Order: sequence, then C-alpha cells, then structure tokens
Amino acid sequence: MPSKKIRLAVLGAGNMGTAVAQILAKNGHRVWLWDYNPATIQAIKADGENKQFLPGIKLSHNIIPEKSMQTAVEKSALVVLACASPYVRATTQHLAHCITPPTPPLNLRGGSGGVIIAHVIKGLEEKTFLTMHEVIQSVLPAILRRSVVTISGPSIAKEFVQGVPTAVVAASENSKARELVRHVFESRSFKVALSSDFRGVGICSALKNVYAIALGMCDGMRLTMNTKAFMATAALHEMSEVVKTAGGKSSTVHGLAGLGDMIVTGLGEGRNRALGERICREGSCKFVFKDKTHTFEGVGATRSFYEFARKHKIRAPLIQTVYDVLYCSVDPCKAVEIFFADARFD
Repeated sequence: MPSKKIRLAVLGAGNMGTAVAQILAKNGHRVWLWDYNPATIQAIKADGENKQFLPGIKLSHNIIPEKSMQTAVEKSALVVLACASPYVRATTQHLAHCITPPTPPLNLRGGSGGVIIAHVIKGLEEKTFLTMHEVIQSVLPAILRRSVVTISGPSIAKEFVQGVPTAVVAASENSKARELVRHVFESRSFKVALSSDFRGVGICSALKNVYAIALGMCDGMRLTMNTKAFMATAALHEMSEVVKTAGGKSSTVHGLAGLGDMIVTGLGEGRNRALGERICREGSCKFVFKDKTHTFEGVGATRSFYEFARKHKIRAPLIQTVYDVLYCSVDPCKAVEIFFADARFD
C-alpha cells in the first residue's frame, strides 16, 4: 500500500462506522469519528472503545472522537458517511454546510472542492428510487458530485474489524476518487475492487435485502440447501434483469456487490434473513410493522422494487412473492410454495 497518510473523517459511529474508522486508523491514517449523538462520542472518548455498537474492540489511538461535524471534516481529504439509510439526506445536508473548498488533495477529473465523499450505506430512498450514491449527489454542491464513491459488498463489521479477509467494491464515475478510496482502505486482509457502475452497485446493495427475506423464509420452513440454492439462483437471474433495466451493468450482479453480498446477507446472520425466517415461523408479518426499534431495509425496498418491476414490465416472481407476504397478507409458507411451483429459468 502507498505510504502517504492523509486526514480522514467518518460520519456515523455505529458498528459499521466504528469498524471503518478502525481499519483506516490501523492503516496509519488519522481519523476523526463523528456521530449525531454526542453521548456516543463521549462514551467512546471515555472507554477507548464503542461498547454500545462494537464491544470488545480496543480502538486505535489514531481515531479522534469528535462531537462537531465541522471540526471532524475540516481539512479532510476523504469523508466516509456511515449513518443509517433514512438519515443520509439530512446528514449530507449538514455535511454540505460544513465543507469549505480547500486546495484539492488530488487533481480529480472534472474538478473537486478538495474532498472526496464516500459512503458505506446500503439501501434506496423509497420515495425517489434513488440509490444512496444519488441521494448524496443530489444534496452536495455541483463541484463535489463527481467525487462521490459507493463502497459496498460482503462486509460484516464485526468480522473485518478483526482482520478477517474481506473484499469490497468502490464504485464511482471518478477514477481518481475510487483509486484514493482503495489507497486508504486496502491492507493485507481488506481488499478493494474498483468499478464505474455506481448505479448497479447501489441497486444490488438494496435488492439483496429483498432476497435475504425470501431466503430467510426458506429457513423458517426448514427447507434444505438444495432449495435455497434454487432460490438464490433465481434471485441472481432476477437481480440481473432489474439492474440492467435500472441502468446498471449485469456484470456487477455477479461480483462482490451482487452475488457476494447476497451470500452474506441471505445465507448468513443478517437482519433481513432473520426477518424472513421469523415471518414463516410465526405465519404472519404483522409484527414487522409494529416494531419501531429495528430497521429492516428489505421491507421498504420490496415495495420500491415491486413498483419498479411493474412499471417496467419486468418478470420478477421472487420480488412478487415477498411483496405478497409483506403487503397483501398472503400466507408466507404458501407464497414460497407457489414461487417454487411456478419458477422457471428460461
């Protein structure tokens, strides 16, 4: 990895934001870590770790917890957004007011206000069908819009922060911006692929949550790996059609942002997979809309992708299956059985 160290900021001190700050700091960079909740920052300062969201990980001395976003982003060459998806627009608006245009650290194509804005947030803005990349671009001043980078892929925070080999993709229309992201993130155990397809990467990062719910339903019905492989293959085919129609590249679906992330989310311990499992075991999804303490990204994404598929006349039976369960009160086990009975791969 190149030896040059730069000043960085991470906005959002949940488990992902804290883990990102830690791997950047272990690469030798000075990282200012901010959160909307001052109590979280105060606790990190006092404890030297994030006991609430990432317990047991002693944080690097290169991490500076900071209550002021203005101070955190001042003179930073790279700012990484790591807030929850519902707060991306508001956080970016706050960020836009904090950024002053210093001398650019890199000669970015198309110009730059001197800072690159990356994010590790997965999901869609439901009302607009914008990816997180596009939401951030829509809020930032024009001079910064080509400096946005999406970081996505199979990346469980509690794993990569402990040095478990992990690979992600950095996607941006700006080659210099994504190259800087690779420079600051990469290590022996954390690898970064590069892509220009930020639209496709963003769609994959949201759509895989819908399929994770479906795969969780298989677990709730105690179906075997044969059957889950059947469903995962169908999901991959369907994802490819949606991504191409949405303006992304089908090759992205078969990479880290698509197949890779779907394996982790749909076959691992993710919230959306666990949600699907619980829905089938309880025979109902009523609890989903009563739960105000957890965010299930796949629930809202299901409605967005269902409406998108209808509008563009895409055959998407798996999205339809999850939609019927969540929004049409169809029995979850019956819906899954119908999906398998009607499935085809031509």
